[in-house]
Amino acid sequence: MVKSRTIREGANPTSDQLAIRGLPSGGDVDAADVRRSAALNCELYGFHGISVWVPNADYPVEWLQRTKLAKFDRYAEYLVGDLKAYGMGLRATGQSPHYDVVSETDDLDDLVRQFMSTPHRVGFNPRADRDDV
Repeated sequence: MVKSRTIREGANPTSDQLAIRGLPSGGDVDAADVRRSAALNCELYGFHGISVWVPNADYPVEWLQRTKLAKFDRYAEYLVGDLKAYGMGLRATGQSPHYDVVSETDDLDDLVRQFMSTPHRVGFNPRADRDDV
């Protein structure tokens, strides 16, 4: 059964903002992990989406590192403008500052291909809970 996903209105990140995704493997972005995440999102909420966090004045990167990204030793940083340039958009879902990266086609293969093609930087989380990493 598909659950409803809260969509926040009026939350449109600018092209120069970061979108951050934890890297469970501790290395770089993994296509299999991205595919699993997007497919699970579709099972749960009815659309293919890849969870990211978009830091802002209320929820800066340091807060995300201590909370939402605490179990991740590394994370990937994308520019919102790059995600859009590669044919994706951000859907403001759940509680701020959470977003789902979505493809204009809502096709799983398109989304994975676009996401994996988008330039990103891998960051080290100095606030990761080392006992869980």
